[in-house]
Amino acid sequence: MAIECFNNCLDLKPSSRTDVDYVQLSKVHSQLDNIYRNQNLVQFELQELKAAENCAKMGGDSLLALTYNYLRVNPYFKLGDMDSVIQITEEVRKQYLSLGMQERAAEVLYMSIDAYLLQKKYDKARSNMAVFERESGVFDSLGNIESGREIYYFVKGRLFEAVGQVDSAQYQYRRLLRFKHDINNLEAGYKGLLSLYRTIGNRDSIGKYADLYCEANDSAHAKSRAAEIARLKAMYDYSSYKQKAEELRLQSEIAEKKYMLFAVILFFIIIGVFYKINLYRKKKQLELCCLMEDYDRTLQIIEGLKEDKEEYHPSETYTLKNTNDPVALGVKGTGKFTTVNGVQGIYINSKKANRGDVTFFVDGVKIDSSVADIGEVVPAERIESMSVEKGTDGKGQIYITTKDKRGVEKTSAKGDMKVEGIVQDKDGEPVVGAAILIEGTKSGSITDVDGRFVLSASKGDKLVVSYIGMKTAKVKAEPKVTVTLKDE
Repeated sequence: MAIECFNNCLDLKPSSRTDVDYVQLSKVHSQLDNIYRNQNLVQFELQELKAAENCAKMGGDSLLALTYNYLRVNPYFKLGDMDSVIQITEEVRKQYLSLGMQERAAEVLYMSIDAYLLQKKYDKARSNMAVFERESGVFDSLGNIESGREIYYFVKGRLFEAVGQVDSAQYQYRRLLRFKHDINNLEAGYKGLLSLYRTIGNRDSIGKYADLYCEANDSAHAKSRAAEIARLKAMYDYSSYKQKAEELRLQSEIAEKKYMLFAVILFFIIIGVFYKINLYRKKKQLELCCLMEDYDRTLQIIEGLKEDKEEYHPSETYTLKNTNDPVALGVKGTGKFTTVNGVQGIYINSKKANRGDVTFFVDGVKIDSSVADIGEVVPAERIESMSVEKGTDGKGQIYITTKDKRGVEKTSAKGDMKVEGIVQDKDGEPVVGAAILIEGTKSGSITDVDGRFVLSASKGDKLVVSYIGMKTAKVKAEPKVTVTLKDE
């Protein structure tokens, strides 16, 4: 995991920019070096340390670059390349001395001591050891090295053992046995004493320290194995967690796509609802406009009816009397009829009117008013019905329909003919309250509970029929009219 993260970090390094933090990049390479060192990947360790040194130099940190250069002695030591160990040590020492860092220059000699021992160059090893102990600053006044560096006693004991100073070597080895809490120090001490007693041929001690060394070695190996197992477990856990994380990521992506799809669907639903609402609102606005138009037309009809009412003076009653023939008598505006014997004359408000005040129409034909008696024109047995109205000229108008001309239209001073009609819907049901208006005038009528209407019109007139919620119809004025209105 760490290697992957660090490599991902290095992959982000731009090659053409000048504001790169090379010092920070050198530390990334140093972290990779630590990982490779723990995994004993020596070549990768050398590679990362060299890269860290170069980045530190590019970042202008010469001391950090010097440190990375010196750290390369450890992998070279593992490879058995003692010449490279000694060469790097001497180069780094000289650079520290040139910078006036005497203690640090002495401290780096530690690895060269061990390298000279392996090459059996004991004088050089002794010389570097003396400088190391004298100038490094890691020893106290009693010659004890600072905590964590006790393994130096093993190196020093090996030098004494190599030059035949057995007592000094034994002393250095036994110093390591004081640190019982550190299995590595114990292992090094037992190993040194075992080697020493083999050299001098002390069998009892050889057996004793052989067992102790094996035990310490097993403990050190077990500790190393435990660390290795922990590392492997960590790698397994990392792989497992990575797989779970990948599964969670995929689930998250699927969930995100579902939410996005849901959001898109919801968006279109909302758009559709607003579209429907807008259509509905426009439809209602159109209906309202039609209602207003119908309302205006109805008002016009009402105004026309008011004018007719004022014009015809419904308070005036017109009757006909004749002592010989029974006929129907009508009261204008009330629809009430009574029967008397024959036609004797016309009465206005129960007062008999002069003949010059009335006009007769028989089967729609105007009769000369000089006739002495209506009976002379129409015998009583031929009369089917009779009605009375007041004309616009102020005279009464008597309409007589004979049995021979039943259904023939009557004329009036307001028009050439009387129009009777029915307004129905598409199913043939009567339309109550429909407005009928003579086109271009305010005259008209309204249908009754049976959908019927009656009005006077001239030939060639057009009737405009309207009702709320239905399409307006326009028909030609005829004596008998049936109008069918369709839904909007």
